[in-house]
Amino acid sequence: MNHQRLRIFLIAAVLTLAVSTVLTWLWLSSLEKLIEERLESKKFSSTVELFAAPGRLVRGQSITLLQVMTDLKRLGYTERKGIQTLQSKEFQVPPSDVCLEDLPDGSEAEFVSSCIDIAGPTVDESQAPLSIYRVYFSQASQSVISIEDRQSRTEEPFFELEPEPFAQFAQGRPILKTYRELGETPPLCLNAILAIEDKEFLEHKGFNITSIARAFFKNLKAGRVTQGGSTITQQLVKNYFLTPEKSYTRKAKEFAIAILLETRESKDEILESYINEIYMGQNGAFEVRGFGAASEFYFNKDLSRIDLAECALLAAIINSPGRFNPFKHPEDATERRNRVLDLMKELGMIREDEWKLAVEKTLPQERVALLKEPAPYYVQAVMGWLEERELISEGGIQVFTSMNIQAQQAAQEAVARGISQLEKRKTISKLKEGGKTLEASFVASDPITGDIIALVGGRDYRKSQFNRAIQAKRQVGSVMKPIVYLAALEQLDSQGNVYTPITLISDEKFTLKTGPNTWSPKNYDGKAHGLIPLFYALKESLNIATARLGNEVGLDNILSLARDLGVTSQLQALPSLTLGAFEMTPLEVLQAYSTLARQGKKAELSLVRKVVSDEGHIIYRSPLNREQVSIPQKVAVIIAMLKQVINSGTGQVVKLLGFSMPAAGKTGTTSDYKDTWFAGFTPFVTAVSWVGYDDNTPTGLSGASGAAPIWADFMKQFAARYPPNDFKWPEGTELRELSVEDQLSLGIVPGENEILNPVELLFETNPY
Repeated sequence: MNHQRLRIFLIAAVLTLAVSTVLTWLWLSSLEKLIEERLESKKFSSTVELFAAPGRLVRGQSITLLQVMTDLKRLGYTERKGIQTLQSKEFQVPPSDVCLEDLPDGSEAEFVSSCIDIAGPTVDESQAPLSIYRVYFSQASQSVISIEDRQSRTEEPFFELEPEPFAQFAQGRPILKTYRELGETPPLCLNAILAIEDKEFLEHKGFNITSIARAFFKNLKAGRVTQGGSTITQQLVKNYFLTPEKSYTRKAKEFAIAILLETRESKDEILESYINEIYMGQNGAFEVRGFGAASEFYFNKDLSRIDLAECALLAAIINSPGRFNPFKHPEDATERRNRVLDLMKELGMIREDEWKLAVEKTLPQERVALLKEPAPYYVQAVMGWLEERELISEGGIQVFTSMNIQAQQAAQEAVARGISQLEKRKTISKLKEGGKTLEASFVASDPITGDIIALVGGRDYRKSQFNRAIQAKRQVGSVMKPIVYLAALEQLDSQGNVYTPITLISDEKFTLKTGPNTWSPKNYDGKAHGLIPLFYALKESLNIATARLGNEVGLDNILSLARDLGVTSQLQALPSLTLGAFEMTPLEVLQAYSTLARQGKKAELSLVRKVVSDEGHIIYRSPLNREQVSIPQKVAVIIAMLKQVINSGTGQVVKLLGFSMPAAGKTGTTSDYKDTWFAGFTPFVTAVSWVGYDDNTPTGLSGASGAAPIWADFMKQFAARYPPNDFKWPEGTELRELSVEDQLSLGIVPGENEILNPVELLFETNPY
């Protein structure tokens, strides 16, 4: 009987051992597969790094020497004291007497107060020689008065800095990572890591029994998992192969993977992976991964340039990036950093004098970010653009966008402030209480290049990812009217005469029959104004006069011109077309107005300047297609008329809100107040703002009260940095002033509380 029981026990034991062996083998095989997959995905992971357009200094720009120095330091430039030979990405501020002694030809010494020498980066693609520029400033006007290329001694209209990285995605996740090989990492940083995290890294096989036992007893005493005994290999496993939860099950898996990893990877390979994968903090929505990105984030330096104290601080941060963040918890960060330095000294890694200098060094100060959030709607638009063209490759790409960081920040702030102010209005406040969310979008471009410099698709990307700037088709209302008036300038009237700004057109009520339906446009003030000059009808956004004009010019002609200017939406030749009773995206409106700003020369708007592969090959470059789609002289006449919209017409709120630079623009309000627009431009910036509700709830706002304040806010922040230059009028045109008497003789009747002032308009000298 005992023999029989022993036999059964032995069989059960053998079976249990066999099953356990098989299960263990399957478990280890699954872990091997996990390691294989993760290492393979690391090898072929796709990284998309986004860069903003280069910052630009322009002659006449409103900016001070101090602001330029701040921008240069943010970009990683080093200041040199005195007069020295500058190397790449360095600058110096010569004494004022040196600035005055060596002025470029034609510069007036009495206006120069200071100057700065800037050595740009080396151009890797062509190995072009380093460019050094001297920028001269006027303290009186707080502006740039001259830019000189020091090598050729020629004066330049502008100087561009290098593109600035602002977002990065790895396998679709928002991550900031700058890969660094082990040989590119300062030995002091590697020693700092070993000292604080794993002194026996080079000896163990993936785990350290002493550390594990110490952590076990501490956790047992606490009654919960409070501490790990992880080696560097185990930390890499936790960061790269597993979730960061703290449990004994995950610890067992971490232990096994660490052993397996040590059998297939060298210590150098493990340490290199560690310094590139370890979590080092958070920059807004973006995880900071690895020492390369951490060095740039915390010190604004390349990893190869950091010193002992900075290496120790990075090693200190590893344990708890939140708790030891030097910007938020400087005391804790200093204590932990000094603990790293103490251990390095004890282990003989550094000398006493090195230790003393390092512990006395102050912590880095947080840089003021120009872009306070990573332009989520702009990024979304760019990523969608890349996916459409299948440009996201396995090896990763660098995307040089058209976004201007200052413009994007100004746009985001203008939208936020504008919405906040509008929600103080009684009607909007009531709608908000009822659960309605007022939305806005904003897009801006450089009319010279076609670059889309700013894009905001809504008030809060976290709550709504619907990108209204590029996806929302809304009725455009009166922002369509300049196209109607330009079409008229390109035609002859019924008497065979050319249209001019003072051609009289009728604003008397009328009714059109379209099949079984009739259409009777009305002005917003409910009145009819008789015969009025063309410019006045546009300035005051009179519906009846515009509809009559459009009907006479021909709807097909208007449609054709709209397409030439850049409108891609399907439009129908209906009479209401003249008043914007059709839908377009804000980006389409921007395209049309950018073409107007370029005096009829169309440049396709661009989110992306170029895309570069991980091997350094340019796989996309924005085409420089330019097409003259309308006669420059006639477009210039319209621009001068649109200036009057802002000077004394429906858009004069722009001036009342404090934007006084030369500008042209047009308000837009749909008949049911569901959409409010403002579109306009200066010689340097074109921008479009829209305000409304996603579900088409009427806002009760007009273009002047809803969208124009956002446009004006942006322009005051961003466009004001440019010289206050007026538009350059083409040959074959001349400016003429219409006196008050001239206006009265043309049938203009001032409204209640309206004071007429002289008006400056542009006329063609040879319109035929």
